[in-house]
Amino acid sequence: MVTVSVVAGGVYLWPQYVVKAEGTNGVWALLTTTGLALGVMTLQVLWVKMTKKTPYALMVRDTLGVVGLWVVMPVTGLFCLIIDGILLFLFGAMLHVFFYPMTPEIVMIGTIDVAAVWIGIRTLSTVARSIQFWFPIIMVSLAMILLFSSRDIRFLSSIVPTPTLVVPQWLRASLGTWFLYANGAVVASLAPHVRWPGRARPLLWTGLAIGFQGSILLILFAITLATLGAPAVAQLQWPMIYVFSLVSVRTFFFKGIGMFVLITWASALVLYLAVHLFCFSWNIQAMVDASFRARRWIVVAAGAVVFGIAVLIPSSIKAEQLLFGLMNPVDLSWSLGVLMLSVMVAWIRRRRSKSQ
Repeated sequence: MVTVSVVAGGVYLWPQYVVKAEGTNGVWALLTTTGLALGVMTLQVLWVKMTKKTPYALMVRDTLGVVGLWVVMPVTGLFCLIIDGILLFLFGAMLHVFFYPMTPEIVMIGTIDVAAVWIGIRTLSTVARSIQFWFPIIMVSLAMILLFSSRDIRFLSSIVPTPTLVVPQWLRASLGTWFLYANGAVVASLAPHVRWPGRARPLLWTGLAIGFQGSILLILFAITLATLGAPAVAQLQWPMIYVFSLVSVRTFFFKGIGMFVLITWASALVLYLAVHLFCFSWNIQAMVDASFRARRWIVVAAGAVVFGIAVLIPSSIKAEQLLFGLMNPVDLSWSLGVLMLSVMVAWIRRRRSKSQ
């Protein structure tokens, strides 16, 4: 669930911004953001160990009190829904431009959103089983397409970073990748709830999940640059689509990548949104002490908010401006600020309780 709650929602949009900001040195930005994500998730797990609460809302209340709860939760939840709405719109725009020009964007956006809500209203075990079933299929499909795409590699020199690292460009490119890892404290919500078959190792498995997705980003970055070249990647809004559009396997059951996008990326985005909607509703349920039936309506309401945000965005250019120029820095700053404050407060309280 942690693995699908990051990267999957926005990988189709990437890596144009990174290459435009830093060129072939974007690999350093990728490694930096993955390391930052590992640090954020590690702090979440440490916080979980100190509070031993679940989900995230109860951790916040136990650490920062009721006032802190009513300040942190609405802002954290709103940021998560806004980013999800932007990514949903951009995915619908990409489908409309490349594959289904006769289908209105609102239809594709609504279909994906309804599917995510349909999964998100289920119990935690049902959501987890859905991901266990679909995620291996998504990964196998992606691996096959990447294998076929490797035959079109022409610019291997584009993968090699330059020896000079310009710090402002590196920081800007690193920040531009953060939306791939922003998941609304899914780790903090899920880690205390897992029934480990042996020794509890949430830190290990969280690190493996983030590291796995980081490695996928690295592979996608390398294949995209090596296939199109850095100048082309910087100019194309969805460069990965052009890479995969070169794939044509006559003996396969489809030609081109239309079916791949329809099944694989749409399924990944549905699961990505479903995990976020589930965790959002689970935290709101714990926050107001609501019933399971009420939680379902919270999922429906959150899904409606995501849909509303997506349909209100006027264009892809505006969506990318909101994502890269506003939500990336705001969400990262807020997440780090809340997390560091909470870990510090929880650590101080734990030290005091031990000394007493």
